[in-house]
Amino acid sequence: MNKNRNGESDHDDHNLGPCCVCETTKKVRNIMMLHFKATVPGTGWGCVVCGLPDDGASAVVCDSCFEEPLKYACKGYIASKERIPIEELTEKFDHDYRYHPDAITWFKDSPVAGHPKCLCSFCGQRIDELNEHDPGPIRITKRLENIEARFHQKCFEKVAGLFS
Repeated sequence: MNKNRNGESDHDDHNLGPCCVCETTKKVRNIMMLHFKATVPGTGWGCVVCGLPDDGASAVVCDSCFEEPLKYACKGYIASKERIPIEELTEKFDHDYRYHPDAITWFKDSPVAGHPKCLCSFCGQRIDELNEHDPGPIRITKRLENIEARFHQKCFEKVAGLFS
């Protein structure tokens, strides 16, 4: 049996149906949990930590398409092998981050907005300089521990419940 560079078998014994980008059925072994509601309730991903029902949409992709934009999503259970155009997913679906404090990164530094080290504690992306479209970071400080969390406005809206 052939092995790939990671020591894994090259034999493709997964049966997840067609890739949600190129529609091949070879080496389709990457499952993606999407932040949209599935079109068939109860057939997607959920979360026992925050009580999210199993209504999250999923997609599967082959190794070659892992970084490519999705064209399709799974309709119903992944194993059903049915696909729908990605544009049909319109309703947002996400965790209740009040129950996921581990989603927050705390920093010991406090760089100004626009500095390369001024990263969002939730998404990890750089927080740009202040402008009319972006009021800059929202900062939460734990003074006794000398640490802060900082957020883009949209990211803070997702996790604000952790701080109330």
